Amino acid sequence: MGMTAASPSPRGLRHHVRGAVYVEFLVAFMPLLVAFECLLQLVELHVASLVTAHAAECASRAAAVILPDDPAHYQGVPVGVLEGGRLRDVERAAALPLQAVRGVVSARLSLTEAPGRAGGPTPEGQPARTIRLEVTYRCRIPLAARLVCDAVSSGAEIVASAPVILHEARYVYD
Repeated sequence: MGMTAASPSPRGLRHHVRGAVYVEFLVAFMPLLVAFECLLQLVELHVASLVTAHAAECASRAAAVILPDDPAHYQGVPVGVLEGGRLRDVERAAALPLQAVRGVVSARLSLTEAPGRAGGPTPEGQPARTIRLEVTYRCRIPLAARLVCDAVSSGAEIVASAPVILHEARYVYD
């Protein structure tokens, strides 16, 4: 009996190229998919960084108004101290822009003070204040999160700061 068309001879298999395009597609597709996902994750991380910087600026502007305000509005917390109701209001000002980023897990806000400098943004002798905002961002794209962000936690710490420029008039509150 002779060979039929359904069962090619071993010699004919060498010239059989059907399905080779699929293999080439898989070889090229996987690295391109991973590269595209990493690019998307980098863009999301950069957007989170920009929004964090904006949130620090918003908190700084809020602190410039809230820090010198009347202690009666903040359960007796003294002027210039970022605690209690004053801290809550400044944190709220920072939290509003952060709601635009879905990967934000937590945010910590602090006020740092350095001695005032002559010729700096603060009057002589007043401390130079800075709002520091630390945000924990969770990377969300499955494979790219391991490659772009921290491999263990699939997250990143983003830190932004902004100066608090007080143009306060010294009032005596009763």
